[in-house]
Amino acid sequence: MPKTFLLLTTLLLVILLQEGSSTHLKTKARKTQIDQKGLCWAKFSQNKNWRIRSADDQWIYTRHGQCKDLSYIGDRLNDDTDYLTLDGDCNTCSVQVFDDANLGGGSKTFQRKDCNKFGGDTCELGDWDDRISSAKLCCDKDPKLDYRYGQGSEEEDAPFPFCQVKFREDTWKVPQYLELIPRDYRCDETSYVGDTFNDNIDQISFGDQCLDCTIQLFDDADFKGDSKTIKIGSNECPIGPSGFVGCGMGGWDDRVSSIKVCCPTSIV
Repeated sequence: MPKTFLLLTTLLLVILLQEGSSTHLKTKARKTQIDQKGLCWAKFSQNKNWRIRSADDQWIYTRHGQCKDLSYIGDRLNDDTDYLTLDGDCNTCSVQVFDDANLGGGSKTFQRKDCNKFGGDTCELGDWDDRISSAKLCCDKDPKLDYRYGQGSEEEDAPFPFCQVKFREDTWKVPQYLELIPRDYRCDETSYVGDTFNDNIDQISFGDQCLDCTIQLFDDADFKGDSKTIKIGSNECPIGPSGFVGCGMGGWDDRVSSIKVCCPTSIV
């Protein structure tokens, strides 16, 4: 009897552990889906070579119903791009590549559905290998998606993720961060950043759901004095593939006293 009881207990424990693992995987997949909802991206990269370090990847981001231009792919990737990868939440996205900078010269369009090289989302460039100078990423609008920024809450089943921008104090110690999160009211602001951060901010970082949002920096408290506006996703403040990435302060290191972060109410 004790042996039978021990065996049944062990079997029950194994079943519970498997179920827990399955639930964890489902939750992780769900969170990944939420993080990428409505965000599409294209990546341009080179073949890695054991002799020569490949150039850094070049990214373009956009949302459903929008297009994003890459006027120049960069000196190191110009006429030297080997791979084009399409990913994110845009099954209907496409990339038009061009021979010349500023979307000039001959062109070819690659559809997401046709990109299955390596069993993933990489396109076979064919005669466009080592030829691309600029590109345009476009995605069809999905009628099932809510295009408002900041909708929902921090719960994992929020209908749409929100933008979070972090401002780091300039310090040699463990840094502290001031966070602004525009949600249903579309803007978040602070009329005074506080004594710790006043004239002492040297870095901005943000999540990938902040595309098209703007950051406005002010010299003085109460949104007074000189100001600077930075658009997330611009060349000055490019967005990366995932997680928090940063952008330059544009000469505004150690001078900010008040801040506004705003996101558009909708994408049309």
